[in-house]
Amino acid sequence: YEVLASKFFIFQDLCYKAGIPEFYYQSAFSIMLKGKARDYYYREVGKNGLPADFDTMVAQIQAQFETPEQSQKYLVDWMGTTFLAILGKNQGKTKIQCLELLFDRLDKIQLALGYTDEQVMTQLILACRPVDECKLALFQPGLNLQAMKSQLRNSVLTLSASKGKSSHSQFPQHHENAQPDLAVESESETESVYSQNLTDRTYGRTNPRGGSSR
Repeated sequence: YEVLASKFFIFQDLCYKAGIPEFYYQSAFSIMLKGKARDYYYREVGKNGLPADFDTMVAQIQAQFETPEQSQKYLVDWMGTTFLAILGKNQGKTKIQCLELLFDRLDKIQLALGYTDEQVMTQLILACRPVDECKLALFQPGLNLQAMKSQLRNSVLTLSASKGKSSHSQFPQHHENAQPDLAVESESETESVYSQNLTDRTYGRTNPRGGSSR
């Protein structure tokens, strides 16, 4: 999400640190551009010499790339960014990692749409509500965005760990000194004795007292 406002802030900060005063911003402006924005600058903005002032230059770039159609695309992305969607696209990651991806994506779209933190909080509630690990945090969400994010992190970490312990406890543990299955062993012994008696009766083996078994 390439937003001119965020790039411009970085541009101002770098100019300040480099000691470049504002009346030279016009000459340095192309440095902050890349890709299509840079191509457009050299093709349209600077082809007949620089505009009269820096603000006009910025307005030209902004009008070219920050269109209503682009804003509509950002809005569709905003509504489609949910915790379940992030989990589905990142099945090799843990839930806490996917939660951080959700935060990062909404932060970027927030900047592109110019939304407030309150609007991000509303979207987080909608985005996280279907996920069980988030329900505890959303029962009484934090008073600001950072507090809400912290509550969601704690809730996901706590309940994910709890589910992990629960799944381990469902399987019995085997010990080296455990007694063998006596019932199975006894059944095997009985079958062996039965087979032996059948053999004695069939072939007339001599019994221990010296007589025939017949």
